[in-house]
Amino acid sequence: MITSKKDAKVTCISWSPDGEQIICGDVKGMLTQRTPMDGVAQRVIHPAISKKHPESFTVLAVNWIEPYTFMAIYGKLPPGEFMYGYGGGGDGLIDNDDESGNFQTAAYVITQTSKQAPMHWKYIENPCEASEFLKRYPGFHFAGISGWGKNALHLQFLASAGSAEVMTIAHCLPGILKGGSANGNTPDWNVLDTDPFRAQLPMAVVNIDESNTAPLGMAVDFTGTRMLSSLSTEEESTEPMPPQPILWILTTDGCL
Repeated sequence: MITSKKDAKVTCISWSPDGEQIICGDVKGMLTQRTPMDGVAQRVIHPAISKKHPESFTVLAVNWIEPYTFMAIYGKLPPGEFMYGYGGGGDGLIDNDDESGNFQTAAYVITQTSKQAPMHWKYIENPCEASEFLKRYPGFHFAGISGWGKNALHLQFLASAGSAEVMTIAHCLPGILKGGSANGNTPDWNVLDTDPFRAQLPMAVVNIDESNTAPLGMAVDFTGTRMLSSLSTEEESTEPMPPQPILWILTTDGCL
């Protein structure tokens, strides 16, 4: 049991990396850190209200990355408001007042250097816009790699059930980004431009009413053993790459 309050209306949860606590998002846009045994709130997290973050936003998804690092997706609930059994979502129908079906969402990576330190909110624009599958509730999926390397300390993959896009967000030095300052020495969370190597989901074969497939879930596999060909553009570097993690995506056609 997360909390004994019947009006809590929790929309999403994520376990801490050590499995001792949980972070809960609710319909009021609050993130509450709780102990799983008694549900006592440890602290409440809420971004500042702004044009990018209206007061009506709900927490749609949350991922606890490190002890003081979270990623949270906020947005307006689809028509139907809070309905038990729909994962905090609505009935998935398009509002007649919004024929485009575009659900407004905002994402943040929330970081602290310690529990008493001020929170840093890094705004992530258009997190996997739910624009290609208009009748789907934009439920989000997370997968990540920690300790990737000195240039990219962490990698987070984000996908939405309402989009064919997979977003890669890295905690990295600015020098590795296109157009970034090579002199920067403070890592921050940034969206990576992964073209032309970004994840490509196959066309639909089973669900022929929709031309594209979308993710139903993701996981990172670290059991690879096959050496890979060199990706270096330098002619003198032909050394093969060691086995790499594999990002598995379950699609709406039921294929991995």
